[in-house]
Amino acid sequence: MCIGIRMKSFSIGRHSSNNFVIENPSVSGKHAEIEISDDYQRLTLKDLDSSNGTRVNGRSILAKEISNSDQIIFGNIEVDSIELINNVNHYVKESRKDFHKEFQELKLIEETYLDKRNRLNKYYKIKTSLPKILLTLLVILVISFLDIDNDIRYIIIIVTGFLGTILTTISVSEKRKLSLLEDLRIEFQLSFVCPKCNKELSNNKWRYWKEKKTCPNCKCNWTK
Repeated sequence: MCIGIRMKSFSIGRHSSNNFVIENPSVSGKHAEIEISDDYQRLTLKDLDSSNGTRVNGRSILAKEISNSDQIIFGNIEVDSIELINNVNHYVKESRKDFHKEFQELKLIEETYLDKRNRLNKYYKIKTSLPKILLTLLVILVISFLDIDNDIRYIIIIVTGFLGTILTTISVSEKRKLSLLEDLRIEFQLSFVCPKCNKELSNNKWRYWKEKKTCPNCKCNWTK
């Protein structure tokens, strides 16, 4: 469904042909409909000249913008407004074809993930290197003030480098870093998905999917 072409209204009533069926004699066959705005953000409930009317928050209405916090009654039946709105949102998602705005947001999600990953790697690279750096500096200071044979100094420097490498390798910080990176990766995988069908897209870069233009699964449009 292209932007600018109004989506077909979401129908409510007793007949089974409606998008939202209420099986009660007080509800008309075609009781009401919900009109969806062009940007899919606003929902307007309209009564279709029903026999027993439609009420929102205790007042009879002909047309009124609604949200999931409203009390909504068709005939004598109060519906769960959250369930109703969720049904409308599902209907909108299934009916739409153009998801280029939502797809554009995936670029920011990818950039944010890469930035967080890089900063995390840099932080722990410095943190895990600190023991080695401090140990090396300490040894340099010690051998600078002591009268030690050059061969012994050379051995001390080599041993210090070896110990520093071991300290870096067995650092608890490294394990913590790997755990945080894994959490970050999982968070990215769950959010970097097709805006319509939730197909996981993290196996390729955003630019790759942009070139594809449509979802390989649900065929929704990602570009104008």
